[in-house]
Amino acid sequence: MARRWMHPLMAAWALVLAVSFAAVRGREAPPAEADDGVRGTVRAWLPDARRAWGSAVVRPVRATCPASASGPGWYDGDTHSHTRHSDGGGTVADNAAAAIRAGLSFLFITDHNTLNGRAEVAAQQRPGFLCLTGEEVTAGYGHANAYQADGSVAWEMGPQAMIRAAHRQGGILFLNHPYFPGFTWQADDVEGHHGIEVWNGLYSPGHEVNRRAFALWDRELNEGERLVGLAGSDAHKPAKVGNPRICAYLEALTPRAVHRAMRRGTLYGTNGPDVRFTANGAPMGTDLRVAPGAPVAFKIAARSAHRLTRVTLIRNGAVLREWAPAGPEKAIALSDTPTDRTWYRVEVADVDGGFAFSNPIWVETERAAGLEVARR
Repeated sequence: MARRWMHPLMAAWALVLAVSFAAVRGREAPPAEADDGVRGTVRAWLPDARRAWGSAVVRPVRATCPASASGPGWYDGDTHSHTRHSDGGGTVADNAAAAIRAGLSFLFITDHNTLNGRAEVAAQQRPGFLCLTGEEVTAGYGHANAYQADGSVAWEMGPQAMIRAAHRQGGILFLNHPYFPGFTWQADDVEGHHGIEVWNGLYSPGHEVNRRAFALWDRELNEGERLVGLAGSDAHKPAKVGNPRICAYLEALTPRAVHRAMRRGTLYGTNGPDVRFTANGAPMGTDLRVAPGAPVAFKIAARSAHRLTRVTLIRNGAVLREWAPAGPEKAIALSDTPTDRTWYRVEVADVDGGFAFSNPIWVETERAAGLEVARR
Protein backbone atom coordinates (compact mmCIF):
# COMPACT_ATOMS: atom_id res chain seq x y z
CA MET A 1 0.00 0.00 0.00
CA ALA A 2 1.79 3.10 -1.23
CA ARG A 3 0.76 5.54 1.45
CA ARG A 4 2.93 7.13 4.08
CA TRP A 5 2.10 6.80 7.75
CA MET A 6 1.55 10.14 9.43
CA HIS A 7 2.92 9.85 12.95
CA PRO A 8 0.17 10.07 15.58
CA LEU A 9 1.88 12.92 17.39
CA MET A 10 1.40 15.26 14.46
CA ALA A 11 -1.05 18.13 14.76
CA ALA A 12 -3.84 16.35 12.91
CA TRP A 13 -3.81 13.69 15.60
CA ALA A 14 -5.80 15.94 17.91
CA LEU A 15 -8.70 15.86 15.49
CA VAL A 16 -8.99 12.10 15.34
CA LEU A 17 -11.99 10.38 16.84
CA ALA A 18 -9.72 8.12 18.81
CA VAL A 19 -8.97 10.93 21.24
CA SER A 20 -12.65 11.59 21.78
CA PHE A 21 -13.32 7.95 22.54
CA ALA A 22 -10.26 7.19 24.66
CA ALA A 23 -12.23 7.94 27.82
CA VAL A 24 -14.65 5.11 27.12
CA ARG A 25 -12.00 2.59 26.16
CA GLY A 26 -12.53 -0.89 27.57
CA ARG A 27 -9.67 -3.36 27.95
CA GLU A 28 -11.31 -6.28 29.69
CA ALA A 29 -11.79 -9.43 27.68
CA PRO A 30 -15.36 -9.82 26.43
CA PRO A 31 -17.39 -12.73 27.72
CA ALA A 32 -17.05 -15.94 25.79
CA GLU A 33 -19.64 -16.20 23.05
CA ALA A 34 -21.67 -19.40 22.90
CA ASP A 35 -20.92 -21.53 19.88
CA ASP A 36 -24.11 -23.56 19.92
CA GLY A 37 -26.22 -23.75 16.79
CA VAL A 38 -29.39 -21.70 16.90
CA ARG A 39 -32.46 -21.67 14.76
CA GLY A 40 -32.67 -18.83 12.32
CA THR A 41 -33.60 -17.34 9.01
CA VAL A 42 -31.57 -18.94 6.25
CA ARG A 43 -31.17 -17.54 2.79
CA ALA A 44 -31.19 -20.89 1.02
CA TRP A 45 -30.92 -21.65 -2.67
CA LEU A 46 -33.39 -24.21 -3.89
CA PRO A 47 -33.59 -27.11 -3.88
CA ASP A 48 -31.09 -27.65 -1.08
CA ALA A 49 -28.68 -25.25 0.61
CA ARG A 50 -26.18 -28.08 0.99
CA ARG A 51 -25.86 -28.28 -2.80
CA ALA A 52 -25.87 -24.52 -3.31
CA TRP A 53 -22.28 -24.24 -4.46
CA GLY A 54 -22.76 -26.37 -7.54
CA SER A 55 -26.27 -25.20 -8.38
CA ALA A 56 -27.12 -22.82 -11.20
CA VAL A 57 -30.57 -22.20 -9.73
CA VAL A 58 -31.26 -18.47 -9.37
CA ARG A 59 -34.25 -18.49 -7.05
CA PRO A 60 -33.00 -17.53 -3.60
CA VAL A 61 -35.70 -17.68 -0.97
CA ARG A 62 -35.94 -16.74 2.66
CA ALA A 63 -37.42 -19.52 4.69
CA THR A 64 -37.78 -19.62 8.44
CA CYS A 65 -36.67 -23.18 8.93
CA PRO A 66 -37.03 -25.56 11.87
CA ALA A 67 -33.99 -27.14 13.53
CA SER A 68 -32.14 -27.42 10.22
CA ALA A 69 -31.95 -23.62 10.06
CA SER A 70 -28.77 -23.78 12.08
CA GLY A 71 -27.20 -25.97 9.40
CA PRO A 72 -25.54 -25.12 6.08
CA GLY A 73 -26.96 -22.16 4.22
CA TRP A 74 -26.63 -18.49 3.37
CA TYR A 75 -26.99 -16.02 6.24
CA ASP A 76 -27.20 -12.22 6.03
CA GLY A 77 -25.27 -10.06 8.47
CA ASP A 78 -23.78 -6.63 9.06
CA THR A 79 -20.12 -6.34 10.08
CA HIS A 80 -19.99 -2.63 11.01
CA SER A 81 -22.31 -0.68 13.31
CA HIS A 82 -22.05 1.89 16.11
CA THR A 83 -23.98 2.66 19.28
CA ARG A 84 -24.01 5.29 22.01
CA HIS A 85 -20.90 3.66 23.45
CA SER A 86 -19.06 5.72 20.81
CA ASP A 87 -20.67 7.97 18.18
CA GLY A 88 -23.84 6.01 17.34
CA GLY A 89 -27.34 7.28 17.91
CA GLY A 90 -28.93 4.11 19.28
CA THR A 91 -28.31 1.50 21.93
CA VAL A 92 -27.04 -2.03 21.31
CA ALA A 93 -30.63 -3.22 21.72
CA ASP A 94 -31.82 -0.65 19.14
CA ASN A 95 -29.30 -1.88 16.58
CA ALA A 96 -30.12 -5.52 17.26
CA ALA A 97 -33.84 -4.89 16.85
CA ALA A 98 -33.19 -3.04 13.59
CA ALA A 99 -31.05 -5.94 12.35
CA ILE A 100 -33.80 -8.44 13.07
CA ARG A 101 -36.35 -6.24 11.28
CA ALA A 102 -33.99 -6.09 8.31
CA GLY A 103 -33.86 -9.89 8.14
CA LEU A 104 -30.27 -10.23 9.35
CA SER A 105 -29.06 -13.34 11.11
CA PHE A 106 -26.04 -11.69 12.71
CA LEU A 107 -24.79 -8.22 13.59
CA PHE A 108 -21.45 -6.90 14.83
CA ILE A 109 -21.32 -3.97 17.22
CA THR A 110 -18.04 -2.20 16.36
CA ASP A 111 -17.78 0.91 18.48
CA HIS A 112 -14.68 3.10 18.31
CA ASN A 113 -11.86 1.98 20.62
CA THR A 114 -14.12 0.35 23.17
CA LEU A 115 -15.74 -2.94 24.12
CA ASN A 116 -17.92 -1.34 26.76
CA GLY A 117 -21.09 -2.65 25.12
CA ARG A 118 -20.11 -6.31 25.35
CA ALA A 119 -22.53 -7.18 28.16
CA GLU A 120 -25.41 -5.63 26.21
CA VAL A 121 -24.28 -7.53 23.12
CA ALA A 122 -24.40 -10.82 25.03
CA ALA A 123 -27.95 -9.99 26.15
CA GLN A 124 -29.19 -9.63 22.55
CA GLN A 125 -28.83 -13.25 21.47
CA ARG A 126 -32.10 -14.59 20.05
CA PRO A 127 -33.22 -17.78 18.33
CA GLY A 128 -32.00 -17.27 14.78
CA PHE A 129 -29.96 -14.16 15.58
CA LEU A 130 -26.41 -13.56 16.79
CA CYS A 131 -25.20 -10.25 18.17
CA LEU A 132 -21.40 -10.22 18.12
CA THR A 133 -18.68 -8.01 19.55
CA GLY A 134 -16.15 -6.21 17.40
CA GLU A 135 -14.20 -2.98 17.70
CA GLU A 136 -13.35 -0.21 15.27
CA VAL A 137 -9.74 0.55 16.10
CA THR A 138 -9.59 4.29 15.46
CA ALA A 139 -6.34 6.24 15.07
CA GLY A 140 -4.64 8.98 13.09
CA TYR A 141 -3.35 6.47 10.54
CA GLY A 142 -6.82 5.12 9.78
CA HIS A 143 -9.61 2.87 11.01
CA ALA A 144 -9.73 -0.93 11.18
CA ASN A 145 -12.33 -3.38 12.46
CA ALA A 146 -11.09 -6.10 14.81
CA TYR A 147 -13.28 -9.17 15.23
CA GLN A 148 -12.90 -12.17 17.55
CA ALA A 149 -10.10 -10.51 19.58
CA ASP A 150 -9.79 -11.46 23.23
CA GLY A 151 -9.79 -7.82 24.31
CA SER A 152 -9.60 -4.25 23.13
CA VAL A 153 -6.81 -3.67 20.59
CA ALA A 154 -4.36 -0.85 21.40
CA TRP A 155 -4.08 1.73 18.63
CA GLU A 156 -1.37 3.97 20.12
CA MET A 157 1.66 1.95 19.00
CA GLY A 158 1.22 2.43 15.25
CA PRO A 159 -0.48 0.52 12.45
CA GLN A 160 1.73 -2.54 12.01
CA ALA A 161 2.07 -3.06 15.75
CA MET A 162 -1.70 -2.71 16.07
CA ILE A 163 -2.23 -5.46 13.49
CA ARG A 164 0.23 -7.72 15.31
CA ALA A 165 -1.56 -7.01 18.60
CA ALA A 166 -4.87 -8.05 17.05
CA HIS A 167 -3.26 -11.29 15.86
CA ARG A 168 -1.85 -12.03 19.32
CA GLN A 169 -5.37 -11.75 20.70
CA GLY A 170 -6.75 -14.15 18.11
CA GLY A 171 -8.42 -11.38 16.15
CA ILE A 172 -9.44 -10.94 12.53
CA LEU A 173 -8.57 -7.47 11.25
CA PHE A 174 -9.96 -5.54 8.27
CA LEU A 175 -8.85 -2.10 7.12
CA ASN A 176 -11.94 0.12 7.00
CA HIS A 177 -12.96 2.58 4.27
CA PRO A 178 -9.33 3.38 3.29
CA TYR A 179 -10.34 6.52 1.34
CA PHE A 180 -12.99 7.94 3.66
CA PRO A 181 -12.56 11.76 3.72
CA GLY A 182 -10.65 12.75 6.84
CA PHE A 183 -10.01 9.15 7.84
CA THR A 184 -7.93 7.79 4.95
CA TRP A 185 -5.67 4.86 5.70
CA GLN A 186 -2.18 6.37 5.78
CA ALA A 187 0.02 3.41 6.71
CA ASP A 188 2.61 2.26 4.20
CA ASP A 189 2.91 -1.43 3.34
CA VAL A 190 1.23 -2.93 6.40
CA GLU A 191 0.98 -6.70 6.46
CA GLY A 192 -1.11 -9.27 8.25
CA HIS A 193 -4.60 -7.82 7.85
CA HIS A 194 -7.24 -10.25 6.65
CA GLY A 195 -8.98 -7.90 4.25
CA ILE A 196 -10.48 -4.53 3.40
CA GLU A 197 -13.91 -3.01 3.87
CA VAL A 198 -14.24 -2.13 0.19
CA TRP A 199 -17.86 -0.96 0.40
CA ASN A 200 -18.61 1.44 3.21
CA GLY A 201 -22.32 2.00 3.55
CA LEU A 202 -22.09 5.74 4.11
CA TYR A 203 -21.38 6.03 0.37
CA SER A 204 -22.89 4.42 -2.71
CA PRO A 205 -20.89 1.57 -4.26
CA GLY A 206 -20.01 3.77 -7.23
CA HIS A 207 -18.79 6.70 -5.14
CA GLU A 208 -15.10 7.54 -5.38
CA VAL A 209 -14.57 6.49 -1.73
CA ASN A 210 -15.64 2.95 -2.54
CA ARG A 211 -14.36 2.79 -6.13
CA ARG A 212 -10.86 3.59 -4.89
CA ALA A 213 -11.20 0.95 -2.17
CA PHE A 214 -12.14 -1.68 -4.76
CA ALA A 215 -9.19 -0.58 -6.90
CA LEU A 216 -6.85 -0.91 -3.90
CA TRP A 217 -8.20 -4.40 -3.22
CA ASP A 218 -7.61 -5.41 -6.82
CA ARG A 219 -4.05 -4.06 -6.76
CA GLU A 220 -3.19 -5.93 -3.60
CA LEU A 221 -4.73 -9.12 -4.95
CA ASN A 222 -2.51 -8.70 -8.02
CA GLU A 223 0.48 -8.37 -5.71
CA GLY A 224 -0.29 -11.81 -4.31
CA GLU A 225 -2.15 -10.79 -1.16
CA ARG A 226 -5.02 -13.08 -0.27
CA LEU A 227 -7.44 -10.47 1.08
CA VAL A 228 -11.16 -10.72 1.75
CA GLY A 229 -13.49 -7.88 0.76
CA LEU A 230 -16.29 -6.79 3.09
CA ALA A 231 -19.34 -4.56 2.84
CA GLY A 232 -20.53 -2.87 6.03
CA SER A 233 -23.29 -0.39 6.73
CA ASP A 234 -21.17 1.67 9.17
CA ALA A 235 -24.54 2.41 10.74
CA HIS A 236 -24.56 5.28 13.21
CA LYS A 237 -28.36 5.14 13.43
CA PRO A 238 -30.37 1.94 13.78
CA ALA A 239 -32.30 2.57 10.56
CA LYS A 240 -29.09 2.18 8.56
CA VAL A 241 -28.25 -1.29 9.91
CA GLY A 242 -28.04 -3.90 7.15
CA ASN A 243 -27.57 -1.53 4.21
CA PRO A 244 -25.31 -2.82 2.78
CA ARG A 245 -24.69 -6.23 4.30
CA ILE A 246 -22.76 -9.39 3.66
CA CYS A 247 -24.30 -12.75 2.85
CA ALA A 248 -22.09 -15.58 4.12
CA TYR A 249 -22.22 -19.30 3.50
CA LEU A 250 -22.09 -20.92 6.95
CA GLU A 251 -22.06 -24.52 8.04
CA ALA A 252 -24.12 -23.38 11.03
CA LEU A 253 -25.30 -20.10 12.50
CA THR A 254 -22.61 -19.82 15.17
CA PRO A 255 -19.97 -17.20 16.01
CA ARG A 256 -17.23 -19.62 14.98
CA ALA A 257 -18.80 -20.17 11.56
CA VAL A 258 -19.29 -16.44 10.98
CA HIS A 259 -15.67 -15.69 11.86
CA ARG A 260 -14.48 -18.56 9.67
CA ALA A 261 -16.44 -17.23 6.66
CA MET A 262 -14.88 -13.80 7.20
CA ARG A 263 -11.40 -15.30 7.30
CA ARG A 264 -11.96 -17.37 4.16
CA GLY A 265 -14.13 -15.01 2.12
CA THR A 266 -17.05 -17.38 1.57
CA LEU A 267 -19.33 -14.37 1.37
CA TYR A 268 -20.46 -11.54 -0.85
CA GLY A 269 -21.49 -7.94 -0.23
CA THR A 270 -24.89 -6.63 -1.31
CA ASN A 271 -27.65 -4.10 -0.83
CA GLY A 272 -30.17 -6.33 -2.57
CA PRO A 273 -28.98 -8.54 -5.45
CA ASP A 274 -27.89 -12.12 -4.87
CA VAL A 275 -24.91 -13.75 -6.53
CA ARG A 276 -23.42 -17.24 -6.63
CA PHE A 277 -20.04 -17.92 -8.19
CA THR A 278 -18.11 -21.18 -8.57
CA ALA A 279 -15.05 -22.42 -10.46
CA ASN A 280 -14.95 -26.16 -11.14
CA GLY A 281 -17.53 -26.33 -8.35
CA ALA A 282 -15.33 -24.46 -5.84
CA PRO A 283 -17.02 -21.49 -4.18
CA MET A 284 -15.92 -17.91 -3.79
CA GLY A 285 -13.30 -17.53 -1.09
CA THR A 286 -11.43 -20.71 -1.93
CA ASP A 287 -8.19 -21.74 -3.65
CA LEU A 288 -8.27 -23.95 -6.72
CA ARG A 289 -5.30 -25.78 -8.21
CA VAL A 290 -5.39 -26.92 -11.86
CA ALA A 291 -3.05 -28.45 -14.41
CA PRO A 292 -1.16 -25.97 -16.63
CA GLY A 293 -3.26 -25.07 -19.67
CA ALA A 294 -6.40 -26.64 -18.25
CA PRO A 295 -9.59 -24.59 -18.66
CA VAL A 296 -11.67 -23.75 -15.60
CA ALA A 297 -15.47 -24.02 -15.73
CA PHE A 298 -17.24 -21.07 -14.11
CA LYS A 299 -20.86 -20.76 -13.08
CA ILE A 300 -22.43 -17.43 -12.16
CA ALA A 301 -25.99 -17.00 -10.97
CA ALA A 302 -27.40 -13.55 -10.24
CA ARG A 303 -30.84 -12.43 -9.15
CA SER A 304 -32.47 -9.20 -8.03
CA ALA A 305 -35.93 -7.82 -7.32
CA HIS A 306 -35.26 -5.42 -10.21
CA ARG A 307 -33.94 -5.76 -13.74
CA LEU A 308 -30.24 -6.51 -13.77
CA THR A 309 -28.14 -4.03 -15.74
CA ARG A 310 -24.84 -5.88 -15.69
CA VAL A 311 -23.06 -9.00 -14.55
CA THR A 312 -19.29 -8.64 -14.72
CA LEU A 313 -16.59 -11.28 -14.42
CA ILE A 314 -13.27 -9.74 -13.37
CA ARG A 315 -9.91 -11.48 -13.81
CA ASN A 316 -6.82 -10.05 -12.13
CA GLY A 317 -8.47 -6.64 -11.85
CA ALA A 318 -9.63 -6.35 -15.49
CA VAL A 319 -13.02 -7.11 -17.01
CA LEU A 320 -12.96 -10.54 -18.63
CA ARG A 321 -16.64 -10.67 -19.66
CA GLU A 322 -19.69 -8.54 -19.07
CA TRP A 323 -23.34 -9.27 -19.70
CA ALA A 324 -26.39 -6.98 -19.87
CA PRO A 325 -29.34 -9.14 -18.75
CA ALA A 326 -32.84 -8.41 -19.97
CA GLY A 327 -34.53 -9.32 -16.71
CA PRO A 328 -34.01 -9.79 -12.96
CA GLU A 329 -32.16 -13.13 -13.27
CA LYS A 330 -29.11 -14.34 -15.13
CA ALA A 331 -27.42 -17.76 -15.15
CA ILE A 332 -24.05 -18.00 -16.88
CA ALA A 333 -21.70 -20.87 -17.65
CA LEU A 334 -18.33 -20.27 -19.31
CA SER A 335 -14.73 -21.41 -19.22
CA ASP A 336 -11.38 -19.62 -19.07
CA THR A 337 -7.78 -20.79 -19.03
CA PRO A 338 -5.89 -19.16 -16.17
CA THR A 339 -2.24 -18.19 -16.07
CA ASP A 340 0.03 -19.52 -13.33
CA ARG A 341 -1.70 -17.37 -10.69
CA THR A 342 -5.08 -15.89 -11.44
CA TRP A 343 -7.97 -14.63 -9.38
CA TYR A 344 -11.56 -14.03 -10.41
CA ARG A 345 -14.47 -12.18 -8.83
CA VAL A 346 -17.97 -11.08 -9.91
CA GLU A 347 -19.95 -7.85 -9.70
CA VAL A 348 -23.71 -7.47 -10.23
CA ALA A 349 -25.79 -4.30 -10.62
CA ASP A 350 -29.49 -3.61 -11.14
CA VAL A 351 -31.56 -0.74 -12.47
CA ASP A 352 -32.62 0.41 -8.99
CA GLY A 353 -29.10 1.01 -7.64
CA GLY A 354 -28.67 -2.50 -6.32
CA PHE A 355 -25.13 -3.83 -6.28
CA ALA A 356 -23.36 -7.01 -5.18
CA PHE A 357 -19.80 -8.27 -5.38
CA SER A 358 -18.35 -11.69 -4.75
CA ASN A 359 -15.10 -12.50 -3.06
CA PRO A 360 -12.40 -13.96 -5.29
CA ILE A 361 -11.64 -17.49 -6.29
CA TRP A 362 -7.85 -17.90 -6.45
CA VAL A 363 -6.62 -20.28 -9.17
CA GLU A 364 -3.06 -21.58 -9.22
CA THR A 365 -1.54 -23.98 -11.69
CA GLU A 366 0.41 -26.99 -10.48
CA ARG A 367 3.47 -25.54 -12.25
CA ALA A 368 3.29 -22.32 -10.20
CA ALA A 369 2.85 -24.31 -7.01
CA GLY A 370 5.90 -26.41 -7.86
CA LEU A 371 8.03 -23.33 -8.53
CA GLU A 372 7.03 -21.88 -5.17
CA VAL A 373 8.04 -25.09 -3.39
CA ALA A 374 11.36 -25.14 -5.25
CA ARG A 375 12.15 -21.55 -4.20
CA ARG A 376 11.67 -22.54 -0.57
